[in-house]
Amino acid sequence: MESDQFKQEFEENGYVILRQFIPNTIIKEVQCGVEFLVEELAQDRFKKGLISELFENEPFNNRFKKIYENDKNAGPLQFTNELQKKEFFKLYSYPPLLNLIQSYLGDEVYLLMNVVRMRAFPNEKYRSMWHQDSAYLPVNSNTTDEELKDLRFVNCWTPLIPVNKDNGCMEFIPGSHKFGLVKHIPMNPHGYLHIDPKIINPQLKSGKAIDIELDVGDIVFFNNLIFHQGQENNSGTLRWNADFRYRDARQNTLEKDRGHYIISKQSQEKVISSGLDWATKKWV
Repeated sequence: MESDQFKQEFEENGYVILRQFIPNTIIKEVQCGVEFLVEELAQDRFKKGLISELFENEPFNNRFKKIYENDKNAGPLQFTNELQKKEFFKLYSYPPLLNLIQSYLGDEVYLLMNVVRMRAFPNEKYRSMWHQDSAYLPVNSNTTDEELKDLRFVNCWTPLIPVNKDNGCMEFIPGSHKFGLVKHIPMNPHGYLHIDPKIINPQLKSGKAIDIELDVGDIVFFNNLIFHQGQENNSGTLRWNADFRYRDARQNTLEKDRGHYIISKQSQEKVISSGLDWATKKWV
């Protein structure tokens, strides 16, 4: 996709999907990194006597679920800090991806957040309600709607197994980023934010929500203000995805963590340049 087309679609719809964009070799490295982290979890639970076997023969999309099947609330919701391992860096630094990011955000870009999420069970803990990512920013009474609307983020979401409505793909409301930041309500029992029903319900009743079904290798780029949610996983197997965010490094994004330079013309010496560099840097 040409950069002009990317910008036009991103600004009009609030998202862009590119099919078969991430090479399989990169996906395999990420999967290997995730398998290592799951192995650590399995070993820990086994040593504590919480499981009677390690489930080593379970496939990639099911082992995590098996080691927490006897206690569905015990497992993590996502991996975050654990991802500063070399296996993940090629995904975040894939040149065609960074070319698009640079064309939209400019020459100074931070990799701000990176997570691998698992949607394991149809359980409140794993639920993702209709929200905007910007609603989770630490805003204060002095933060204006215009400041929030002007923040330049690009969120990236790519599956490690095929995702569809059955196993909990995301839903978007195209163009909803143009509303700006809307009212959210914390919901029990976990305090997850949900867009005010007075705002979201008319959008849903009019049939504007669409399923974001993706195959391995596909990626969706989306705006921090788009209305979206993750659906329930009713497939009986595990859903894995990588979720990472870039931002314009010239802006104050209101978040405590600044992230790492992934693109910079002014501070080239600070740019993360290799998997080893990524694995040894502290989050800042």
